[in-house]
Amino acid sequence: MEIKLLSNDTEKIWDKLIQQSPFCRFSETTNFKNVLKETYYYKPNYLLIKNQGQIIALLPAVRKNKKLISMPFADYGDLIIINPIVSPAEIVQALKNFLQEKNINYLKIISGLNIQSSSLQKHFQKQPNDSRAVLILDKDPDSLFKKFDYSVRKAIKKSESANLKCSQNNSHKSMQNHF
Repeated sequence: MEIKLLSNDTEKIWDKLIQQSPFCRFSETTNFKNVLKETYYYKPNYLLIKNQGQIIALLPAVRKNKKLISMPFADYGDLIIINPIVSPAEIVQALKNFLQEKNINYLKIISGLNIQSSSLQKHFQKQPNDSRAVLILDKDPDSLFKKFDYSVRKAIKKSESANLKCSQNNSHKSMQNHF
């Protein structure tokens, strides 16, 4: 089994396989890869996993230092099984070998709807992905503020007294600095 990085020569094949898979979305396409590269300056590492020359799986990811992340800004970024002719354990072992060769210490796969990869779960450590909160906005800011937890109100008052300033910036430079 071998793992190759996606090249310009294989982008059309990649997109065709993504289009044919019922589990894939825009975030797995090469168009999204280009967005990540050009907008956020990520280094895409889209992986083609082959067995005897045949593509059996895809892993869209970006490299950030010694981490490989599949997929930033997406709800999920599973390993995409195209042809399950080898066991999940063999794919995991090939990934481990590839990561070691490329000096990558960490692989994060944001798993979600791809039920094909459920057999891979025993090979990975599950971590909570994120938390979400909904804030219902009242018309009166004072009544909204009173609903905040005491520690939040205290932190807001402290930042106000320290003259903390907030700004919004979506320039390329600010994106590079943030990500």
